[in-house]
Amino acid sequence: MVKNTFRINSIEVVQKVIKKYNLQDLEVTSVHINNQFNNDEFEQGIQPANIVPYSADEHVSVAERRIRTMKERMRSILGGLPYKAVPKIMIRGLVKKVKSILNNFPAR
Repeated sequence: MVKNTFRINSIEVVQKVIKKYNLQDLEVTSVHINNQFNNDEFEQGIQPANIVPYSADEHVSVAERRIRTMKERMRSILGGLPYKAVPKIMIRGLVKKVKSILNNFPAR
């Protein structure tokens, strides 16, 4: 029962994200998912986007590249600061700012 509730909740969350992009006139063409979500119910819930499933031991190159890009941007900003130590609250703010900057310019 818990698995079914989790799956339905996951479909609803993905649908909300797709709707947010659609409101901004952006089209979601594919959704990269873990193989456990690769079923007809999930596929029908996110139409017209295509599903790109990955197995548990397979690397998702798109996600890994974006994480690497975010880390590089954060390191470059931190390297230019005149401080020896940076408080955790500043790191959290930096993560939000870098994420915002990267999301302003969608990937190709």
